[in-house]
Amino acid sequence: MRLDTKIDQVGKSAALCLKCNMCTYGEWPENYSLCPMYARNKVYTSSPGGLLYLVRAVLEKKMEVTSDLFAPAFECMNCRACDDICEIVPIPEPHVVPTEIIRLLRHELVRRGLISNEFIKQLYQGIKREVDSRKKKSEIRIPENLGNKKKRNILFVEGSHSEGQNQIHRSAIDLLRKIGLDAYVYRDDGVSGADLYDLGFIDELKIFLEEKSERINELADKNLIFIDPHSQEFVSKHWQPYVRSGKKLTCKHLSEVVLSFLRGTKGRIGDAEKITVSYHDPCILGRGLGLYEAPRRLITSLNGVTLREMNRSRRNAYCCGAGEGTRGRAFPEYSRGVAQERLEEFNKTGADRLITACPYCKDMFQKVLPARQRVRIVDLFEFVNERI
Repeated sequence: MRLDTKIDQVGKSAALCLKCNMCTYGEWPENYSLCPMYARNKVYTSSPGGLLYLVRAVLEKKMEVTSDLFAPAFECMNCRACDDICEIVPIPEPHVVPTEIIRLLRHELVRRGLISNEFIKQLYQGIKREVDSRKKKSEIRIPENLGNKKKRNILFVEGSHSEGQNQIHRSAIDLLRKIGLDAYVYRDDGVSGADLYDLGFIDELKIFLEEKSERINELADKNLIFIDPHSQEFVSKHWQPYVRSGKKLTCKHLSEVVLSFLRGTKGRIGDAEKITVSYHDPCILGRGLGLYEAPRRLITSLNGVTLREMNRSRRNAYCCGAGEGTRGRAFPEYSRGVAQERLEEFNKTGADRLITACPYCKDMFQKVLPARQRVRIVDLFEFVNERI
């Protein structure tokens, strides 16, 4: 979706919704329940189709835009299950998918100052003051050989991070050293803009990207390598208009890069200690970026590792509950319930550890588990780094 798309341009798309409710389920024949909102209370308003009907009611002036719309609009986890399954809503111009229409409803609420959740309200005020209230100095030591800005490969670790996320970044940097990839680690205390986009702060986002355009152009025509799929998806889709003519952004996930380096090895590699693992598909890495196989191939390339899938996997994977990191803090009880459901599914596999490839997924799962069990949740790059 273009950043200049307005809510009144998506009326035809919203009107096309058939109320079939298939946007809450996965592929036939299993038809697994996938929409966390709808799974929670089975009320149609708490579903992608229900939210599109609210948008239609607003556009047809049958409903006022009030703070009553805040909860349904912002509780959507942005898991993309509805975008993946619906083939009707995106047909007319501007070809928007359901979560983009929901994001435009959030933008309407933000624009009118109708933010009723305290966490998101504070975040909104921080953005208005041009201060990221979540900013925290990143404690990552960059090896000297990864500090040359002129290198073509750029490992993207921009943004403020929890200690758990910093651990992932340190593992990724160590992994680069082990595979011998010549790269520069791009670190900045700012943000890519993904959170602003997700929460509907579109006007603030456009100002932010204009101010960041020089840095964006410094990264053009280089190979951007991402750990966080949310940043990767946003950068690949929304930074390009701010790149000077003749330049382009090339974005890859670190799992693809590491896998390509390991393809030349004969047979499996690394530690031979036997372990059974399961893999959780992050919503944005999977349904957003279409990356399902690279992480699995990376896991199964390791000696002694057996991969055991959960019932809901790949396109049918269930959300972790983090909602791009913000829903987990804005709606903690709801998010914990979603994460708990996914962890119960993991426990049924009998696997020793759950691997994911998104920092927010790891944080969310670990919040739900007792302290002694949190070691069972590990990021893909931590796991690979441990065993090679």
